[in-house]
Amino acid sequence: MIRPCTDNDFDTIWAIVNDAAQVYKGVIPADRWHEPYMPREELREAIDSGVQFWGCEHNGALLGVMGVQPVRDVTLIRHAYVRTSHRRHGIGGQLLVFLLARTASPTLLGAWAAADWAVRFYEKHGFRLVAPEEKDRLLPKYWGVPRRQIETSVVLGDQRWFNAVLKTWILRYYAAEMVPEVMATLAPYGTQSWHREPQRVKRDAVIVSCGSIDKLQATILTAMHDYRDVLIGEEVDPWVIGELQRYRVCT
Repeated sequence: MIRPCTDNDFDTIWAIVNDAAQVYKGVIPADRWHEPYMPREELREAIDSGVQFWGCEHNGALLGVMGVQPVRDVTLIRHAYVRTSHRRHGIGGQLLVFLLARTASPTLLGAWAAADWAVRFYEKHGFRLVAPEEKDRLLPKYWGVPRRQIETSVVLGDQRWFNAVLKTWILRYYAAEMVPEVMATLAPYGTQSWHREPQRVKRDAVIVSCGSIDKLQATILTAMHDYRDVLIGEEVDPWVIGELQRYRVCT
C-alpha cells in the first residue's frame, strides 16, 4: 500500500533514508559523505520547505519512501529511498509511478553523478538526463544547492519537462496557435536531444525562424540526410544558414 507519510513517520523516514544511503558510501565524493548521511535537522528542513513524503507500506511497516515538492512551475522528486533489506522488489518503481500519475506539472529530479544505478533506474521510468549546462542552471534555481553539489550531481527530466522546453523554443519562431502543428511535425523525427541549450549547441535539426511548416519539414529532411550536426541557439550559426540556403530551405 502506498500512503502519505505523517509526522508520526518522521523517525522511520529518517531511518530508511540513512539505511538506504549507505550504498553511496565510497561511491560519491568523500567530501559529500557524512555520518549520518541525512541529519534529523536536514530532514525536518526538507519537510518544512514543502517536501511531502509518501511511503510504501507492507504489514504495517514502511519499506520505502519518496518525496514530492512543487517548486515554481515544476514538481521535484526528492529523497527516494528503499530499505536495504527490500531492494530490488520494485518498491521504488511503484512509488515513482504512483507519484508521477498524481503530478500534472513537468517533473525534475536530481541524483549523484556517480550513482549510475540510480540514473539507470530513472531512465528506465522515462526520465532523461538534461545537458550539463542546463543542469548547472536548474540546480540553483529549483534546489538551491551549493556549488560543490552542483558539480557532483546530474538532473533528469520527464517527457513533460522536455515537451515544455521544446514548446518554449517553438514559440521563438511560431505563433502560439501553431505549436500543436509544429510538435506534430517534429514528432516523427524525434526530440530526444533537443533540450540541450547553451547559446550554440549541436542539434539534430533546426527550427527555422521563418515560421513556415513547409520549411520546417524541409529543414528536418536536410538534417536527416546530411549526417552532419547543425547548430541552434539564440542565433543560428552562419554555417547553418549557408547549408539551409543551399537546400533552399531558408531565405
